Order: sequence, then structure tokens, then C-alpha cells
Amino acid sequence: MRAAILGIFLVLAGCIAAKSMVCDDGSLALPESISTHGGKLLGMWSCPAGPVSSSGGSGNATDVIRTLGKETLDLCATSCTTHCKKSGDAGPIASDCLTLADYYAKSGRFVIKHGRYIIWAYQTCKITQFNHLHRDISYCYDRHNWAGIVDHIAERCEAKKGRLGGSCDFFDDSRSSRIVVVPVDPGVLLR
Repeated sequence: MRAAILGIFLVLAGCIAAKSMVCDDGSLALPESISTHGGKLLGMWSCPAGPVSSSGGSGNATDVIRTLGKETLDLCATSCTTHCKKSGDAGPIASDCLTLADYYAKSGRFVIKHGRYIIWAYQTCKITQFNHLHRDISYCYDRHNWAGIVDHIAERCEAKKGRLGGSCDFFDDSRSSRIVVVPVDPGVLLR
């Protein structure tokens, strides 16, 4: 009886672990959407980003962005600067990142609340987009925006090229919004 209860507990714990993501502050991320693709777990979670930028980013941000109402900044069609990470553990497998980009490319827009970040993960690939501003940001999933940036970082900054993932900073300033493509943390089990 005790072994059966322990077995059920371990199965449930495995299911919860497979669908959980941990934020940088150690708290459990809030699941936004969890699904499977090709029999493998694919998900999107949100986390608190810590202190927001008091400057709201660099001064050139206001020259580029458009606003959607009073509080939301529209980053669609805004370029970012890519940096490849050259030290650390092995990078994500590019095809896993490309799968994430393909999966979300036709999903329209998404909003990241101020002071939060979103994590997308599939197999070895973890994509994070931060919002360090005092207002919400809106961004587009299409190939000219989020999916295109993910593709670019995954292909340009992959482990086969001696890179370990990378990032793309909007307005050349990591204090506004940034997309980061890195390997999934070793402790996270995505099935």
C-alpha cells in the first residue's frame, strides 16, 4: 500500500515538474499556456522581473516606439541588437528554438506587463523576453518580429558555432526590453 502511494506521488510529482518553470527569484512561474508539440512539452510562463528601470530605457526609445493607448508600448517593427554568448555551458539546439518560433509565429500579438518577463521553452531551448519598463509592452509573434529574432539568434548563436545562446536588446539598451535565447536550465524537465 505504502509503495503504491509513493508510486502515485512520484508520477504526480513528475507531471508537475514537467509543467513547471522556476523564475529567477526562485518562485514558481505562472503558466500562461502549456501544450505538446510532436509529443514533447511546449510552454509559456510569466515571472516578476525585479526592479523596473527608473530611466525607462535610453532616450532614443521615444523616437522609435509607437504607443497603443496610454500605457502600452508597441515594439512591433522595432529592431534590436543581437549579442552571442561566448562563455558558459552548451547552448540550446537550434532546431528546438526554431520549433518554438514556428509554433508561435502565427499567434498574433502578446503583451508583457510592466516589471515582468515571459519564458517560452521547448526541449533544450528557453526563450525569455523581459519588460523592465514602467509600462506594458506589446510585441508581435510573426517572422518580422519575435519569431524572426528567435530564428536569427538560434542560428547565429548556436552551440555548433561555438556560441552558447544569445540576446537581442531593443534600443541598444538591456534596461528596456530584451529577448534572451539560452539552454533550458538543467533542473527543468520538459517532457
